[in-house]
Amino acid sequence: MVREGFIEDITARGPPVVVYHWDADGMISAMHIVMAAGEDTVLHPPKFTFKVTREFIESLKKSLTRSRTILILDLAYPGKILDMIAKETGARVIVVDHHYQEEEPRSPNVEYINPASKGDQEGRWPSAAHVLARLLGKYHPALVAASIVGDLGPAAKANREYQNYMVEAGLDPVNDYWIIQEAVEQLNSIDRMGNYHGLRWIPKVHAIGQFDPLKSVLNDPLLTTLRTQADVEWEELVARAEEELREEAPGILGVVLEGEGRHVSKLARHLASKHRGKIIVVAYYASSTGEARVYARAYGYDKPLTPLIRYFKKLGYEAGGKYQRNNNVVGVECAREEMEKVYKLMIEKLKEMAG
Repeated sequence: MVREGFIEDITARGPPVVVYHWDADGMISAMHIVMAAGEDTVLHPPKFTFKVTREFIESLKKSLTRSRTILILDLAYPGKILDMIAKETGARVIVVDHHYQEEEPRSPNVEYINPASKGDQEGRWPSAAHVLARLLGKYHPALVAASIVGDLGPAAKANREYQNYMVEAGLDPVNDYWIIQEAVEQLNSIDRMGNYHGLRWIPKVHAIGQFDPLKSVLNDPLLTTLRTQADVEWEELVARAEEELREEAPGILGVVLEGEGRHVSKLARHLASKHRGKIIVVAYYASSTGEARVYARAYGYDKPLTPLIRYFKKLGYEAGGKYQRNNNVVGVECAREEMEKVYKLMIEKLKEMAG
């Protein structure tokens, strides 16, 4: 899949503007663009939301002072949104992703690169950074392994792509998993504590002038502080979640919680790993950023959860997800006052899907 001249292509119209997801995979993807395209790369992540607002479009325009190319990494924007971004900014838009996507862009000014857009049950495209690494041909194997762990968690140990990157990095896929997991926890602390300032500069500072960016991430003082804050709350949150988790229907367990940090994705993964074969639904409000999310996640469950995406989008909500081996997940954004309503709608829709 290596594309000759990919970096030359994206830098031909000036340093690219990079829009990326706020988790480990998104930041690692951004790091690889900085490594390849140089320190003039402009980092422009959204503020922890999948909603593309007029304010965000206007801020993108201002970032295009020296560039006419926007790279969108690891963000499941539907095709009409990507077409709108290209039209409104007048820039060429290149998307590298691995999320399930029913609606792909139509604009000739959008290049959409997503080999997992219709699902990936073979687990060949477990992270956006992996897709990007295949395009670039040059990458940091341990960081790409971390991007896969960021999305799959412990299930990454059984993923062939993860195993290959670990071997290439001179690491044991099982015995050295903890090293990679530590890096993921460091990077994901940005997401968990909603630190937008750090999100904007962390990918660049660890990509430029670092002999080993993995070690740099592991020793970053800001990430370590944020992680400590997140971990203290996490222990209390897990205890509450396990105590309050209830059966909503046969094969469907759910819980509604509030906290300071943005823990919903990790919490859904943790509960799904403990209750394999069942669907876990987590509704969660993060007071640090004022966000509400409802997640459905399942391990060892063969039916795709992705029909939920279309259902909630028709109701006017932002929704996205993946249907991959060991990564069957859908997330929905909503207002705080609608969180329990969305939770109940998700339970009812899951019961209908189960037949």
